Amino acid sequence: MNNTEKSFEVVNAFVCARQVSSTGCILYTFVAMLSAWVVIRVWYKLTSGQCIFEESLKGKVFLITGCTSGIGYEAAKELYGHDATVVMLIRNVRKGLECVEQIQNLYPRSDGGLRIVPVDLSSLKSVRLCARMINNTEPAINVLVNNAAIGSAQGHKASLTSDDLEEVMASNFFGHFLLTMLLLPRLRATKGSRIISTSSLIHSLHRHLPVDSLNFENEYYDGFNAYIRSKLATVIMSRHLSRLVSVHDASFFSCNPGILATQLSRYFIRKFFGNRLGDLMYPLSMIVNKFIAKTTHEGAQTTLSLCVQKGVEQYNGGYFSDCRPAKCSPLADDIELGRCLFRETVRLVGLRETALHTQLNTASTALDAEVYCETRMYHEKNLSDEDSEEDSRSESEQDIDMRNFF
Repeated sequence: MNNTEKSFEVVNAFVCARQVSSTGCILYTFVAMLSAWVVIRVWYKLTSGQCIFEESLKGKVFLITGCTSGIGYEAAKELYGHDATVVMLIRNVRKGLECVEQIQNLYPRSDGGLRIVPVDLSSLKSVRLCARMINNTEPAINVLVNNAAIGSAQGHKASLTSDDLEEVMASNFFGHFLLTMLLLPRLRATKGSRIISTSSLIHSLHRHLPVDSLNFENEYYDGFNAYIRSKLATVIMSRHLSRLVSVHDASFFSCNPGILATQLSRYFIRKFFGNRLGDLMYPLSMIVNKFIAKTTHEGAQTTLSLCVQKGVEQYNGGYFSDCRPAKCSPLADDIELGRCLFRETVRLVGLRETALHTQLNTASTALDAEVYCETRMYHEKNLSDEDSEEDSRSESEQDIDMRNFF
């Protein structure tokens, strides 16, 4: 055997070894991924809370934002299936009507009700019109679920709404705050009412909330940071409102649904990979998510638990995950930060503070008695012409006196 033949045999043996090695690596990788998936799914089953309830919710009214998909849709479906009246606050009316039909077909024997109210949470005017419609049609509101959210914006330039608010903060936080405040009198008039705001596990990634730059006026803009900021502000505001409003009038909660395989993940994939590559990666990521993420049904369990379970009022202001109280950012316990966030948000959404020195008449703790907030709503300068006749009323008739809120 000459040297050429020997060299060929060596190369052939090396190639065969590489093939065996590659096959082994592929097999090892597959087994590792399968094992990881099994561990994750078992962990979810063991740790994920389940909201189990059989009683009828007939006569109770639930308002849910962002319920044409994801956990909002799941919550609306389950509540309607238990005879509740669900008011779906949605941006896309056509899609909302399709969801109503789907849910009604799933529960043809339900004694509940389903209706939609259009709202664009990024528009303060739209939020006010939505609140006006609800206050005119709903004599009672048992639960408000602030669930709608958009993902992070692309690029490093803030996209502003017509109200000069950063788009992600406007949709995820400012709009929900204004909606809550405008519906609060009706909520307080309903015994045992609750306000539930969807946050995220990643809210705790930020160790600081720059109240003086909620719109990124004084800092470098990053869309992903805007999303985190909106979720952190949600937790802090929920805790602060629980201090201002008596638990006998309304309870406030924030919650983490977990890692979900929802459409919202498209925004984050685009954030890390760019628009073009992100769109190519998205189908693959959704396949992966199907294996490692919670389903929307599993993700909705904490929200449903806060909607229907008895006794959660004892955790007023709390942050929940997997249907039980969980640890949130320590910033939520910063009383002064909560006050500053409240005041700045009031200003940005068009609510005017007029007094901060009167003690609460119904204060049950020293903290409750520390401040009394009286604010009034003034209507926007750019109201449409169709509202001009109504807007000609005197200022005292137009304003909502928020002394009755707290």
